Amino acid sequence: MDDGSTDGSLDVISKCCAGSGHRIKVISHRNNENWGLARTYAAGLDGSEGKYIAFLEADDIWCNNHLSELTQVLERGPEVVLVYGDVQLFGGSSLLRIRKHFHHVVIKRMVPRNCVFNARQHLSSNNIIPGFSSALVRSRVMRKLNFCVPRDYPAWLDWWLWLQMAEYGAFYFLDKVLSLKRTHCKSYNNLFCSNLIHSYRLKRDFRRQYTVNSN
Repeated sequence: MDDGSTDGSLDVISKCCAGSGHRIKVISHRNNENWGLARTYAAGLDGSEGKYIAFLEADDIWCNNHLSELTQVLERGPEVVLVYGDVQLFGGSSLLRIRKHFHHVVIKRMVPRNCVFNARQHLSSNNIIPGFSSALVRSRVMRKLNFCVPRDYPAWLDWWLWLQMAEYGAFYFLDKVLSLKRTHCKSYNNLFCSNLIHSYRLKRDFRRQYTVNSN
């Protein structure tokens, strides 16, 4: 997905994918417009065909076994709608130490590991998923979600989607490092990472605005 890049990225990736046949699609917006995170992810979902959806954000890196490990969990557990692995944080940001502490306390200690669990209660307190790039989800469930995140919280699109997804089935945390997540001062969600007021309002708006019919 290209969201109106201006650094020649679209030309580079188009050339790289030219010999892949139909295995890799390059999707860009009309007139090279910038649509923002939510509309761009929704467009990518519309252009996908598989039964699972994986994400790889521009700053992040997958380990070689990322997809195979996560896919096995979904194949074994039909009740699981989202599986995610652990991440290794890296980067030169002054926020790295804070993020590592949050990661250790919230993600590593507060959720069950290597088993199926109901994520609704956990997500009502914190975003327990360490980023889009760590997750693999069922496409059929992803297509039911409302991508219209309240305008005050564009950086928390992932949390907004996970709150909804937890209404459709179980989550699974695979306690293995399967991706690397970069942290730097210009990261999109760093603008909001310590704002407790925004956190409260996001959860309040989810309860008010979105009711899932899981049947």
